Amino acid sequence: MAGQYTIRDGRKLRVYWGKGTADVSLAIFARGPGYARTIVEDLPQSLALQAQESGFFLDFGTREALVYDTGVCWSVPLAQELGLPVGTVARLGSLDRLDLREEEADLAEIFRSSETREDFFGALRARTGPDTWAGWRLRWGTPAQYVEMGKPPPRTT
Repeated sequence: MAGQYTIRDGRKLRVYWGKGTADVSLAIFARGPGYARTIVEDLPQSLALQAQESGFFLDFGTREALVYDTGVCWSVPLAQELGLPVGTVARLGSLDRLDLREEEADLAEIFRSSETREDFFGALRARTGPDTWAGWRLRWGTPAQYVEMGKPPPRTT
């Protein structure tokens, strides 16, 4: 499963693609904007903005981030119907693929306990340290919203 990641810094927009990264996208995102940027900038660049199984869009100018992951179910009735866990606990194991520092041990509890988007984003914003989401506007989106976010604004005449 692939993930796609977009970084906007000023007027520069770069799109990256990672084969086999879909299951760790959310964990990469959770560590913070600086870490997420560093990791995805080591991936191959893509010419097209296409939704994959997961990914994120980071706009460093507006400090806005959109993340999506088709492996995370936020709906309790749907999760019960499909026999899935609710929330980010579905991606808890992906943290094992990252070399977490001791001060990042709280990420496991965040993934274990976040059953709503609000819980998840609130916990990420509350983290302390040099690379946090404090001051960022965080949104959970869909693959289609991810693609839409990367389109240039309409020209005005």
